[in-house]
Amino acid sequence: MTFRMKAKYWSGARQRSKNGKDADDDHDSHHEGEDEGDAPSSKKSSNQKALYFLPEAPLPNTPLYEARLAAWESIKDLPKKEMEARCWELPAELGIQYRRGPPTLITVYLAHGDKIIMHGEDIQKYFEVSRLTVLSLFVLTLP
Repeated sequence: MTFRMKAKYWSGARQRSKNGKDADDDHDSHHEGEDEGDAPSSKKSSNQKALYFLPEAPLPNTPLYEARLAAWESIKDLPKKEMEARCWELPAELGIQYRRGPPTLITVYLAHGDKIIMHGEDIQKYFEVSRLTVLSLFVLTLP
């Protein structure tokens, strides 16, 4: 079983399509109902996806942590429209590179009958969990 951070939390930005919708594969409910507006027309094209700065405090040990933390501190108290405009500008200013498929942070090998309990909503919010195939688990449990 492997754990890796969701791409938007790892990079600090979300890919947005020309209509302002998330282009990320991850469709968690954390941001449902939030309206972050459309991308500025200068950043839109039919083939281009703009980066939108994630307006949340970054997690420690992620790329550009210090710069993202300072940026978040500077926008967190702005009015909504100003924050939205800055969120479209910040990825380019900070040099954020959106990376789909962040590195695996934790690998847990489970043997026959082993159980793992993932406690708390933050695990599902911040991490993608994948399990190894049955064949891999079978091979790992051979003596």
